[in-house]
Amino acid sequence: MDSHSRAVDSISAHSTPAAFHTSLRSIPNAESQRLSLTGDGISWDTVGGGYAGTSGESSSYKHGFLNRTLNSVETVLANGNIVTCSEKEKSDLFYGAAGACRALGVTTLVELQLIEAKKFVETTYHPVSSMGEAIEKINEATADADLDYVDGILYSKSQGAIVMGRLTDSPGDNIPIQRFSDPKDPWFYLQVKDIIAKRAGSTTETIPLAEYLFRYDRGGFALFHCGSICRLHR
Repeated sequence: MDSHSRAVDSISAHSTPAAFHTSLRSIPNAESQRLSLTGDGISWDTVGGGYAGTSGESSSYKHGFLNRTLNSVETVLANGNIVTCSEKEKSDLFYGAAGACRALGVTTLVELQLIEAKKFVETTYHPVSSMGEAIEKINEATADADLDYVDGILYSKSQGAIVMGRLTDSPGDNIPIQRFSDPKDPWFYLQVKDIIAKRAGSTTETIPLAEYLFRYDRGGFALFHCGSICRLHR
């Protein structure tokens, strides 16, 4: 399979994208099969890069890092040999190459585990005012079997939010749909900050699945916001 090939098996629930596929390219195809990839949250990151560099997302408390959602990995070793490794075959390479930044070989193909996809993520923002409260809320959320995603953002020692997500095919009554991909849309972390500053209690929004999975794309996990402010003040 070349670097532009991929296949989705809707019966055994796995996908075999080339390692050079980006997350953005993989997710919509899997979604059309009613399946969703797990484990990576940046659209421009490649699947192979997520394996080689340790990639996690808000579902990782259930499924682990991206490497824990792989069934097998095809790797080109330093001597040119192409090998396939898994938990049962060449397991030392399978586990050792995860997070090794390609020191043991270059990943060219992976087999990913998939889960059933829904159209939306019903997302609830819970304000917290301390690290202790955040930890308590996270422990509570990760014990809730009805949740699919748990995320946390701290803006300061006294302001933050725990974000809880649940996959759904239809928005709840009177729950607005919020998008983050259009130029006019807010950045996710700024949207959450604005909401918790205005409201004392929890707030729920419905986010389209792909837009939830890549909610930190615009702003690059808040890094670009700082950069743009610095440029404006030069």
